[in-house]
Amino acid sequence: MQISKILSYVVLVVGLIAGVLLYLMNGNISQMLADNEATDPRELLTPETADSIFAAVSPLYMLALVIIVVLLIATVIAIITGLIKNPSSLKSVAIGVVAFLVVVGIAYGLSSGVESVTRDGEVITAGTSKWVETGIMSFYIFSATAIIAMIGSGVKKSISN
Repeated sequence: MQISKILSYVVLVVGLIAGVLLYLMNGNISQMLADNEATDPRELLTPETADSIFAAVSPLYMLALVIIVVLLIATVIAIITGLIKNPSSLKSVAIGVVAFLVVVGIAYGLSSGVESVTRDGEVITAGTSKWVETGIMSFYIFSATAIIAMIGSGVKKSISN
């Protein structure tokens, strides 16, 4: 059996486990909300309920972190072995990485960082604000590029027929 098929099955199983864990964690939090007659999870953060919240969420959270790290390592290994087996694809990967970095660089250059205060009174630094705006702007650029490519492909296909 190929490594890619094995990884596909592993990802499927991990995804199912993550779904079950999410369901269990949300169920525990929903139950705590109902028990304490709260409408917002932030209302549960009192010294009296902190231990029960930690006990309910911490093991699931740690397991989720372990699963994410294992999946990231497996993904990186699969990508590296794929590139080693097929070195000709290295050029297209390099072009894609450079294009991604160019788009992020353009978005970063166009972004403006503004220090602001949240409703909770926390201060968001100008640097953090700039990176958030960079991410949003990059998303818009990539989305517009994908939409234009799909429309162009459809027009090209309809003209050739």
